[in-house]
Amino acid sequence: MSPGFFILRNSFYYGHFRYAGEVYEGTHEAIISKELYDKVNAIIKNRARRTDVKNDPSPYCGLMRCGGCGMAITAEIKEKHQINGNIHHYTYYRCTRKSKAVKCKEAPIRSELLDSQLSALLGEYAMPSEWISPLSALLDIEAANASKTAAGAVHGLRDKAEDISRTLARLTDLYVAEDLEREEYLSRRRALMSERRTLEEQIVRLERAPAAWVEPVREWISDASRLDEIAHSENYPSKKSSLQKIFGLNLSLHAREARGNAHSPYAALRAAKFSDGGIPLSLILEPEIGFEPMTCSLQVSCSTN
Repeated sequence: MSPGFFILRNSFYYGHFRYAGEVYEGTHEAIISKELYDKVNAIIKNRARRTDVKNDPSPYCGLMRCGGCGMAITAEIKEKHQINGNIHHYTYYRCTRKSKAVKCKEAPIRSELLDSQLSALLGEYAMPSEWISPLSALLDIEAANASKTAAGAVHGLRDKAEDISRTLARLTDLYVAEDLEREEYLSRRRALMSERRTLEEQIVRLERAPAAWVEPVREWISDASRLDEIAHSENYPSKKSSLQKIFGLNLSLHAREARGNAHSPYAALRAAKFSDGGIPLSLILEPEIGFEPMTCSLQVSCSTN
């Protein structure tokens, strides 16, 4: 394990330390943020443990699940020999059929057809060029209002942090009075201290830059506006990366058809795009529930969680 990896996995480096099984707040200076610690550990917890990525015969491996049995989709290259001696190679995507509970009968699909379907999916979530300016203007208004409402958000976060401190005090009293088992006490204490640390970092971020979410939202607008170009290109890694941003793990292959449920804000973007005027453009500007000021309305990477 590299020193950098060890630091990102150890709560000591964001300000907490353990002694005799309990978690305490240190007086030492943190060298990583609690947010970074949480993100790294979430990725490590959820990442797929694949060892054959370099040997994948085609770029869309690891992107989809089988719609019939839920197993992974893999790819294989097949040869076709003609009478005249010519040999053609074709790539097919198919279910790995590793389920012991379900006998999968999903048919394979040619890579060209799958690429056509995935490209069409990308195009559905591409932001129309005429939307970029009005959305950017709305974003400017949101950014200006963010500073005015940040104080209220900070006040609410501080109230929550104080509630956690009071809960910690009551938890300790219960433990001292022997009304709480040690293991339960330690587990609840660790969770509460972790939550309070997260709130404290959110307060600091809001006080320093109440509109820090603006740049990620601008990046999302830029990404969404390039989807049509990517869909019509042969840049397969970019297609795969874009599809992962839109669908996450919600892409499946069923009856030789790629299907998926998009995350926000892409789902809202598509709904507004195909509404025939029935759904206003402001649909994709609905506020996200989180700790950010409520003026942060674009649902993309603007939560301070």
